[in-house]
Amino acid sequence: MGPYSHIVIANELESFIKPENEREYFWGAVAPDVRYLVKNMSRKHTHFSEEKILRLMIKYPEQKDFLQGYLVHCIADKLDLRQIIRKRFPFSLVKRRITKNNSTLILEFFNVEILKQFKESLSGGNNPVFSELGIGAQEINKYSTIIDKYLNSLSSESSFLLYQKLGFEQDRKLEKYKKLQKLWQESWIKNNLKLLRPQIKKVNQELASLVEIQLLNFDPHT
Repeated sequence: MGPYSHIVIANELESFIKPENEREYFWGAVAPDVRYLVKNMSRKHTHFSEEKILRLMIKYPEQKDFLQGYLVHCIADKLDLRQIIRKRFPFSLVKRRITKNNSTLILEFFNVEILKQFKESLSGGNNPVFSELGIGAQEINKYSTIIDKYLNSLSSESSFLLYQKLGFEQDRKLEKYKKLQKLWQESWIKNNLKLLRPQIKKVNQELASLVEIQLLNFDPHT
């Protein structure tokens, strides 16, 4: 899932989670993907199980809001996004183009083009969780700057630039995004995005609902 999509899901869940520090909460919601700026760091190094994140909440209670956002990110990334999107899209032609690999790019594209509603800023700060992961201040500052700039200039073009800055130049995902961007820039969909707004909102709401169900199963004090 792309960074803005993670922000959208975290925003859907904010009234349920009720973080005390919203800037820390939304920072946590995008934080696991800082791994892209750390050479040879695998996804599993930053995308933890719910149990591990809850142990970190107990160890670092002052980081609760950050870790709640982090938890939302990690749970959301395990959902079957392709199935949810295919169920909600009304166009058979588009459905055939939705694969497991490009579903995250599709959701990010539509969230960026249709919603553009995020008003909060991220704290972007360092904390003991990053230190425990072995991620330094330089990578954190760079990632925070990249994400903040992206959230303040949302467009399909800025999404493409974001992936470049995160080091995707040699990644097939970047090429797929470029092809999708070109396809939809020239399509009927690009000129009729308002008609798809209800569908995209339903996708985000369903994702948030599934994350909420998982959150209800965990208590950091048990």
